[in-house]
Amino acid sequence: MEEVIQKIEGKRDAFMALYKKYRSINTILMAIFVISFVPVMIWVMPIETYGTYIALGIVLLFVAVLFFYGNFMKRKTTTATLEYINDYYQAIDQYVFDETQVDDYYQFTDEQMELQNVVDARIIKGIDDLASRNTVKYRLGKFLIHSADIVAYIHHEVKRKTQKQGVFYGKFIISDNKQTKAERTIIYLKPRIELVAQAGGPTDVEDLNMIHDDKEFAVYSSSPAVLDVISKDALNLLAKFPLNEDLIDATISIQAGKTCFALSFSERIMVVPYNQPANGEAIENLKKAIETCHQFLKLN
Repeated sequence: MEEVIQKIEGKRDAFMALYKKYRSINTILMAIFVISFVPVMIWVMPIETYGTYIALGIVLLFVAVLFFYGNFMKRKTTTATLEYINDYYQAIDQYVFDETQVDDYYQFTDEQMELQNVVDARIIKGIDDLASRNTVKYRLGKFLIHSADIVAYIHHEVKRKTQKQGVFYGKFIISDNKQTKAERTIIYLKPRIELVAQAGGPTDVEDLNMIHDDKEFAVYSSSPAVLDVISKDALNLLAKFPLNEDLIDATISIQAGKTCFALSFSERIMVVPYNQPANGEAIENLKKAIETCHQFLKLN
């Protein structure tokens, strides 16, 4: 973990140094422009015949310099930002997914997850838009797994205006499974921290029966018995799922041939750090959550 944090901090420090340099130079140029503007207006503009043209030329020159420098630095900082984000995700994912434990590992920061993957999981009703990044694909034994950081949205009408509402914010994981029965099961792992006790949870459960409900998790299924859809070992694992201040809640969708995990993570995990160091505790919590998902797949 220490090596990961050091690697991220090296990249973050380099990025922030460039950003602060840009801000400083931009401030200096603006100050020069403001300070020069007054003398130009007082001494140059009153010159007979050509004073106005000279003053206008000086002002336009300053504006042009600021414009071209601003565009140049905007492109440069945008490129540096994207490089830093990519370096951050690569460092985190290589640690979390541990390439020695998985095969055919692939990570691409800008690759999008398809909206239909999230819709087909039938966890939250009405999802019609998706923002995603940090796609990871790999093979865990016989399981082919695809994950991404996502924000899922629904659109609804409010006073004749369409508004977009975020309904899920976290990591979404898709895996094939060995289930063959044409049944659907939703497992909701409830928050264990009082501050987030009112987390939304799954909403697409109206056609399912609640076959288990306690303070730790609830199970909704088209099957009448829990052990028909979840193995005993996988059921015992649910109580050990590492829910905490970073993994707020989790929903597992099980259908024939496919298992999906919707993991609601905190900003300590979901937001790329700029003004503060990466949080080692949060990264460890992310790693534990992913490892527990892997265990569930193997047990069920």
